[in-house]
Amino acid sequence: MNTLGDDRPNELRLASMEKSRNASAVLILKVSNFRRTGFSGPTIDALWAAGVQEPEALVHLSDEQIQKIPGVGKARFKAICVYRDRFRPRV
Repeated sequence: MNTLGDDRPNELRLASMEKSRNASAVLILKVSNFRRTGFSGPTIDALWAAGVQEPEALVHLSDEQIQKIPGVGKARFKAICVYRDRFRPRV
């Protein structure tokens, strides 16, 4: 056992540290990419899990595609569409 009370092999400790570091980096990237959208944390999580990692990508999604994102209900759908429509060309 090491002095920190962690008796895992070095490889496992290093892998755990790397996983934690990667999770922190993803969180920072998520927050920084969406910070000016006004979206709630759960909305950002739903978009991120669906592969939408930048708010600019929303411009290319149809209403139907947004509605199919798991975790996007009526309120989140409306918030996403309001944001998206601000950047769509007027016809």
